[in-house]
Amino acid sequence: MAGIREKNLDPNTWIGLSFPLGRHNGGFFKQTQTVLEQTRHNIKNLLLTVPGERVGQPTFGSALHQSVFEPMADEGQWEEEISTSINGAISIWMPHVTISKLDISFVDNIVNIELEFSLAVNPGDYSNLTLNFDSSRGELVYGNEVE
Repeated sequence: MAGIREKNLDPNTWIGLSFPLGRHNGGFFKQTQTVLEQTRHNIKNLLLTVPGERVGQPTFGSALHQSVFEPMADEGQWEEEISTSINGAISIWMPHVTISKLDISFVDNIVNIELEFSLAVNPGDYSNLTLNFDSSRGELVYGNEVE
């Protein structure tokens, strides 16, 4: 069985599906080629899933939606709730992920979340995930994955 490093280096190996699901030029779903890239998609899926939403796994997900769209009384408390939602979900469902940086900001009704992470098997390689929520419309407005 090939290890993670061998799979990441093999251009003919596909790790998983890219989210959101979309068509690839070859007619299949878009796929990921590295474990770090697949983990980024898995984190996005985890954070955007509300507990109780996934059939068969009612505790899967995070309280991020609740934290982001609650009325903001104290900015420090609000940032702490979002941070706790993210860290809690990842520690339970993705313990192989190490969060090295988590920045949360609020500008013009947009909640910006920037997450830098690595994998326990290869802590020297990092990836980023950015999520932006419009608190006035109650929806994700931009989710950018950066290599």
